[in-house]
Amino acid sequence: MIEVEVNFLSAVRRMTYEGKTVISLQEKSSVRNLIDALMRRYGIGFSDFLLNKKGCLQQYLVILVNGRGIGILNGLDTLLHDGDSISMMPAVGGG
Repeated sequence: MIEVEVNFLSAVRRMTYEGKTVISLQEKSSVRNLIDALMRRYGIGFSDFLLNKKGCLQQYLVILVNGRGIGILNGLDTLLHDGDSISMMPAVGGG
């Protein structure tokens, strides 16, 4: 088993009512497995907030693993390791 710390920021924090949590996962788990575990913990509303109807990450959501966006890693298939720090937040935009 591995344990990862998940930090919830901004609107994601309001969905979970927590600033952070620690999740235990099987070895060789991915961000996708983490999302599955979080959806089981926080329910259908959280699930709809994270994923669209096709099961893809919502465009307005940013996930960082140890400070690096999963978009430059391996997306939802990014492997997690014991002690990793994951941050979930809405994308910031402006003009």
